[in-house]
Amino acid sequence: MKNFLIIMSITLTALCACTGCFDVVDDDINEETDTVEEETDTVEEVVEEESPITWTECGQRVGDNPCDFSLTDQNGDVFTLYDNYGTLMLIDFSTMWCYYCQVAAQTAQHMQDTYGSQDFLYITVLVEDSSGDEVGADDLQEWVDTFGITTAPVLAGSRDLVDLTAEEGYPITGWPTFVLIDREMVLAQGLSGWSEETITGWVENAIGN
Repeated sequence: MKNFLIIMSITLTALCACTGCFDVVDDDINEETDTVEEETDTVEEVVEEESPITWTECGQRVGDNPCDFSLTDQNGDVFTLYDNYGTLMLIDFSTMWCYYCQVAAQTAQHMQDTYGSQDFLYITVLVEDSSGDEVGADDLQEWVDTFGITTAPVLAGSRDLVDLTAEEGYPITGWPTFVLIDREMVLAQGLSGWSEETITGWVENAIGN
């Protein structure tokens, strides 16, 4: 059985979580005396590529291919998880009322700036607003403005993403919860709580730094 990793180590100085509440060429050859003129017309070939997503089952535990989701981001665009196959993705499941979620948010844009050129995305999924209610467009804007997030996606999530059995959602037992999805769309790491050292280590190891 694959277990969702909850990393606890006395060597980590900042593992904290908010608990309690709870993605032809045509060759035209004209011969004139001794001169052969070749004209080439380029014909654009449309090649239909097969989707790299081939699995029929998905799950939200470490080692699984995570289930797809589509959520609206801070720009009003739809972000779909499977559209980012081949990208290393760190997903931060947070609530706006959680203190350590706010602490983690202060690193979001810095990590995006540091590793973004290596096909990395720091993705924040806000599950609840500051009152524990559904997240709206104004909440997303407040979050990015407060924490200086400019290019890292911030998505409006919901409690539909949460499922302690991990059969239909992520086994989130505290806020924030982080998962790392590798370039082959495999859920590689999971952590309930906040440890900048641990999270950064995941990313650097996955990139190969």
